[in-house]
Amino acid sequence: MRPWLPVAGVAMALAMPGVARAADLLSCTPPGVDLAHPVAAQFTPTQMEQVRQAYVQPEVRGLRAAITGYLGGRADATTAGTLASIPRDVLGRRFVLLSDDPGSFGGAFLTVQFKDRPERVYDIWVYRLGGSGDWEVRHVAQATCNAIEQRWIRVRYPMLWSFPGG
Repeated sequence: MRPWLPVAGVAMALAMPGVARAADLLSCTPPGVDLAHPVAAQFTPTQMEQVRQAYVQPEVRGLRAAITGYLGGRADATTAGTLASIPRDVLGRRFVLLSDDPGSFGGAFLTVQFKDRPERVYDIWVYRLGGSGDWEVRHVAQATCNAIEQRWIRVRYPMLWSFPGG
């Protein structure tokens, strides 16, 4: 199993001891942060390369392929039923990858925030059929982000919006 790829979690963990995974931040921000005065995190070149590499991981590409297939009417029944919980106009947009965690029973849990719809943050479980086939979207859960938390993420991690995204 590949190691966990902390994406936005890299900077979060550096800035906030005890917060090691972006997926732990389903409220969109860690406890105790100063939401009124966000400061942009500084990524090292190594961390920036780690973020770039996260977007080419098979599970991230698989999620984009599953979304594209769903929007084009070519998704399997499980993926189509699961992605139906996200508005189609949101799915057609690029997303920022906040975390990529291996699933205990296979697949990966991705936390994504849609670039043009920052209020839309989702935890998505993707699973590769047969270990080498297409990626299937098995579960979607929307996190609740208020406007202040959305602003905090965008100000704290502006570099994530410079990537092409998923």
